Amino acid sequence: MSGYARIGQFGQDLQVNLNKGLALCLMDNGPETRSSNGPTVANRLGPASDSCQAFMAEYCANEWDDYCDLYYTKNNVEETRYFPNSFAPRSEFCSNSLGNSLLQNSAQLRYFNLPCNRTWQEPLDYTDASSPMITKFIDRRDMSCASLNPKTVNSRTIDQDPLMKRMLSNPNAVEQELKAIHVLSSNPKFRGSETDISDTNTGRILKRFFN
Repeated sequence: MSGYARIGQFGQDLQVNLNKGLALCLMDNGPETRSSNGPTVANRLGPASDSCQAFMAEYCANEWDDYCDLYYTKNNVEETRYFPNSFAPRSEFCSNSLGNSLLQNSAQLRYFNLPCNRTWQEPLDYTDASSPMITKFIDRRDMSCASLNPKTVNSRTIDQDPLMKRMLSNPNAVEQELKAIHVLSSNPKFRGSETDISDTNTGRILKRFFN
């Protein structure tokens, strides 16, 4: 599955459109958003919408930054309403905070190759011809055939990875993903030399969690 990298490849020329995507997805769509973006877009998009969950997952899988932290913290407090994780591999009908859903979805896109999953591309905002494209899954996302992405599960970079640091601060939300990273990176049959993270701080933490 290679869709998530597209957001990171837009470059400077389309940065304004990424900003529009963030504006549509970070905040609830109140009257101000509706007046500036039109009623159809404002009614369809917002933090809990299917398309915004997809956009934020891809954006934050590519690079976890302050916008991701804002979405995560704003939508991960006791007063936050719980919504289905519409971008999840198995839990479309399970309630979760949007912040925890973002953490799970971003982790699966960033750290794993998912060859069993079929996807398609569509614009986040179909009223804008230069809208960022998002990835959606034809079926439920399947982690059973996942393998590690050596570019991101890498002994040289994993301890400095902002998304991994956020995951380790809230391991209950991403237990499945952390366990899969630990199991796959600990087994010589499944890992490459880059994905052996046993001598990293992250690897040692995961070993304490799951051994």
